[in-house]
Amino acid sequence: MCIVWHILAGLAGLLTGAVLHGAIKAARFEIPFSRSLRSAGLLTSSAPITNSFVSLAASLLFSAAAAGAALVWFRSYAVAYLAVLAAVAVRSLPHTGHSGGNAVEFLEANREHVDPERYEETRQLHYNTIRFR
Repeated sequence: MCIVWHILAGLAGLLTGAVLHGAIKAARFEIPFSRSLRSAGLLTSSAPITNSFVSLAASLLFSAAAAGAALVWFRSYAVAYLAVLAAVAVRSLPHTGHSGGNAVEFLEANREHVDPERYEETRQLHYNTIRFR
């Protein structure tokens, strides 16, 4: 029966890590990228920056609540929970940084906030052509 509780604690860590992935992506990519686009004059509003901050705050809040609940519920199996959570967080780091795929995904999701005359030009920019600050 002990192995079942370890597996359940690991699954809880996996689910919490999936939400934490959103927070990591917002902090490492969405906020700096939207600020760069805004300073370059390619965004028509600051809504993407605000949405990224709200996403970051909501993901962190949910992750903290889930971690607190899981550590109370799986107190004896906290090592399994934390090990899986740490593994998911470390594995998500390469996928949350500045990449062309993330840039295109961000631009597609925020298309209404990008200057329509420069949308195609902006969409085709490679991530390193815009200076990140």
